[in-house]
This record gives sequence, C-alpha cells and structure tokens, in this order.
Amino acid sequence: MTKEITKKKLAALLSVFTVIYIILQIIICIGNDTDLSRHFWIEHKNVQELINTGLPEKSEFTSIIKFISDQHFWILRAGVILTIFLACYYKNKNKEYYILFSNIAISAVLLLIISSGLITWILKISTGKPRPYTDFFQYVHFSLSTRYHSFPSGHTTETFSYIVPFIYFVRKPYFIIISLLYGVSTVFTRVILSHHYITDVLFAIYITFIAGYIICFIVNKKRLERHTIP
Repeated sequence: MTKEITKKKLAALLSVFTVIYIILQIIICIGNDTDLSRHFWIEHKNVQELINTGLPEKSEFTSIIKFISDQHFWILRAGVILTIFLACYYKNKNKEYYILFSNIAISAVLLLIISSGLITWILKISTGKPRPYTDFFQYVHFSLSTRYHSFPSGHTTETFSYIVPFIYFVRKPYFIIISLLYGVSTVFTRVILSHHYITDVLFAIYITFIAGYIICFIVNKKRLERHTIP
C-alpha cells in the first residue's frame, strides 16, 4: 500500500522541483531560448526560414516524429484504462491494490481536468505567446488563435498528467526513471516539430508536477481516511 507523504515531505519535494526548474530556466534563458530551440527544429535552422516555409512537414523523419508526438497518448490512456480495470478487479479481492490503482486513476483524471485543462488553457490564452512559426514575435494576449498558444505546451501537460500519478503512487526508482525518460523524450517532439520553444515544454512539466503532487497527496490522504487497512 502507498504510504502517505507528510506535508513537510511534500513541501520539500515541491521545493526541489521548483529549484530544479528555476536553475534550468536560468540556463536556458541565458543561452537564449530561441537559439537553443532552433537547434532542435529538424527542418529549419533559423527563424526566418521557418517563418517563410511554414510548419516543417517535409523531412523524412518528420512523419515519424509527428506520429510519436500525436499518437503516444494512446499508450498513456491505455495505462489509465488498465488501472481502472485493475481497481475494479481488486475492489472485493485486495483492498491494498484497489486503493493503489483507484488512486492513480482518480488522480490522473483530476490532473487532466485541472492542469492539462483549466490551468494550461488559462495560461495559453492570457499569455498569448506566438509559436515559432508565426510571422512576427509579438505576444497577442487573450487570442483564441492556436498560433498564439505556445506557452505552455498542452501536449506536455496532458502527457505528464498521466505520468505523474504513476510516479507518485508506484515510487519505484526504475519505474520513475523509465517514466521520466519516456515523458521527456515524447514531449520534446513538440520542440523538434517547431510547435514550441524549450521553455514552453519545461514550464508545462513543472506546473504538472506541482499540481500533480498536490492532487495525489490530497487524493491519497482522503482515501486512506476512508479505507484504513490494519
């Protein structure tokens, strides 16, 4: 059974996430986010070429990367569906497993609604950051055009909305490493395809971890109070 994280430990973990995020942001901003990001754009090595040609969709690798970028969600969704199935399966057979799998499923759904949905879209619309392929770099606040929804990355918040609950409740080092490598490698396709800058993805990971750990903490605490195991 997943042991409950204390409030002090939760605060410490969130502080660590924040420190790591700030350090990475400083490094990236000092190096110039645009210059760093363009090294990963597979079709275009400079901003003007990217603007003139539009979205990079003609490389022999682009279709593969685009497939990974768009379709990897099905693997994650299958994982959540599997946890729901396992929660139902163990409901009357093993209370410990039932709580574990149901905690993951509930937390993932809540995180999708709050982080990937509400927080992400409020920030996208209010910030109005242009994507790399726009014809001029000027923020257009409260625009409904996806051309100005670069910050933060919605693909990233959705991806980590599935991953964070698994990391929080499973807590196995090898599982955490594999999950993070999978998550970072797949969401980085959004930078490679020039839909986002590196900071867009980095901030999305950060806010999803912060929101995710808080949600998982609350879900675990409330459900442990309801289902006490001797």
